[in-house]
Amino acid sequence: MDSENTWMFQKHPSVFLSLVYFLIVDLSSLNLKNYTEMADDKKIIFSMVGVSKAFQPNKNVLKDIYLSFFYGAKIGIIGLNGSGKSTLLKIIAGIEKSYQGKVVFSSGYSIGYLEQEPLLNDAKTVKEVVMEGVQPITDILQEYEDKSTIKK
Repeated sequence: MDSENTWMFQKHPSVFLSLVYFLIVDLSSLNLKNYTEMADDKKIIFSMVGVSKAFQPNKNVLKDIYLSFFYGAKIGIIGLNGSGKSTLLKIIAGIEKSYQGKVVFSSGYSIGYLEQEPLLNDAKTVKEVVMEGVQPITDILQEYEDKSTIKK
């Protein structure tokens, strides 16, 4: 990176976050009529359209974010402290509900979210805590196992 761009990132760190958003957004593939359409040969599974979030009247954390995730894409979100990374992830996960704009998932897709600092029960082992996260799946497997045992 040349010294002119280095200076720009040092003096205007929000430019860096904007560039990161630009790298993961392909606005040409975003059809505003159907947010989860195919874009060329890739299926869009998630889109944010004009998403903004403010914590105070003059404190915009996210402003007019447009992005789409393609099936199978590996996405990284980087930025300075307080730049809105966690807020963005909470909106994507459906935890944060007070924002402006539109968030759209293709049918059949969902998001798993692990808090940065989750509240853990100190009385439980690591295995027990992890098993809580997959309990619905293990319950279904147990149900199928029980049904298959009855038929035999």
